[in-house]
Amino acid sequence: MTVASLSSQFSDVRRTPVLFQDDSVPPLPVIGPLVRLTRVGQTIWCCVEVQNALAFDAYVVMRPFFDIPLPEYLRASVFPLQVAAPIKRLDVIGPPSPFGTSISKFLGEAWRFFVPSGETRRYAFLVPSDGMAFRYAAWATDVTGVVFPIIGTDILGTIWTAAGSAHALMVEQRAGRAA
Repeated sequence: MTVASLSSQFSDVRRTPVLFQDDSVPPLPVIGPLVRLTRVGQTIWCCVEVQNALAFDAYVVMRPFFDIPLPEYLRASVFPLQVAAPIKRLDVIGPPSPFGTSISKFLGEAWRFFVPSGETRRYAFLVPSDGMAFRYAAWATDVTGVVFPIIGTDILGTIWTAAGSAHALMVEQRAGRAA
């Protein structure tokens, strides 16, 4: 007998011990090291743990980047070849647009996490894979959005990831009646 189910399938969880690489700040944040290899179309489960030792509340901002695949979806063996951040399209339909058209805005994907002073917070989220390897850039802001460099142990972070498919078809054989 064959049994099919729509269940999620993810790899083992992998830990990257350092969330922040340098004290660089946008618009040119340092892209971190390779977190994990991926395939185009996979879903990446991420969990970020951040500890704030500052005397004030802060936001941690994380932006995903992916290695752009070479022809035939091969991965380059040298870094940096080309990396790109996912860009999401937000369609805005309004009166100035003729019927059947839309005005689009393109938004860079970035995740923002609130971390109160003296506390540790964990945030989990899903990122669709747009390339062959997952990397990220991370920085910190105060509550008003002013970016500041991370020095020493002011803010510490760790990221856990798992790659897979959120809605994969799983088929398995079970003992019993013949199909």
